[in-house]
Amino acid sequence: MINLFDNRRTRILAHALSKKTFGGSFYHFVRNVFAPTCSVLASRRIESMHREGECRKIFFKGYTEPFFFPVDMDMLMLYQIIAEQFYPWTWHYYEVEQTRVDNDVVFDCGAAEGLFSYLVYKRADHVFCFEPLVDFHHCLEKTFENVDNVTIVPSALGDKTGSAYLKEDGIVSTITQEETPCKVELDTIDNFCSRTGARPSYIKADLEGHEMKLLEGARDTIRMLKPRIAITTYHKPGDALALMQVLKDINPEYHFRLKGIEDVRGEPVMLHAW
Repeated sequence: MINLFDNRRTRILAHALSKKTFGGSFYHFVRNVFAPTCSVLASRRIESMHREGECRKIFFKGYTEPFFFPVDMDMLMLYQIIAEQFYPWTWHYYEVEQTRVDNDVVFDCGAAEGLFSYLVYKRADHVFCFEPLVDFHHCLEKTFENVDNVTIVPSALGDKTGSAYLKEDGIVSTITQEETPCKVELDTIDNFCSRTGARPSYIKADLEGHEMKLLEGARDTIRMLKPRIAITTYHKPGDALALMQVLKDINPEYHFRLKGIEDVRGEPVMLHAW
């Protein structure tokens, strides 16, 4: 059911009017603002779902392999993720024409539950799932236990190596300066590539506000390899233009596309670079 009085959608409409933008095409704007709820959209893609131990075992229509999601995480989070990843018109969809995975070495930075990796690994040469939150690890291992070209890396990514703390909150967990019970390994893309020999041709990133630090820690890799990038921009004010400028400074050959309107400040949702 479409809720025309949803506060989030109302705010997006207000931003579109005040900023005189559709956040991309008018068609995508209409679909994002007037689409059914995430639960309705997700239900159209789910074939079956049942509990298996500490995971929900999910089969999607058109896919033969199961996907696993932590049973103790909010179902609304799951529905949101499915809606964002299965429908190309959503502003959180990573694969526009210029950033579609095609035999790439993919760095899934902030892999979380791993749905993006699940949807692309058959088209990828190799996928590295970077996810520090231990709550996701068991289900990630279940999803990819029989997959040879996916590597789960239990590290956070930033602009330096060492350790960091996570403020745990499911798919929106964030790195924090404050000490928490969740201490994790911190790495940089440059260090990981130097250490392992990995050469990413595609970077997908959603780091809940730490996207800039990710790019700062990937300068050498981006300069040398110019990977295609799909990165979220809505977590911090001004990030869209700032992230674009950093990429321009690192490698002036990049082309860019911004899309979407987030509901709080009316800023873009995602930056695509190629």
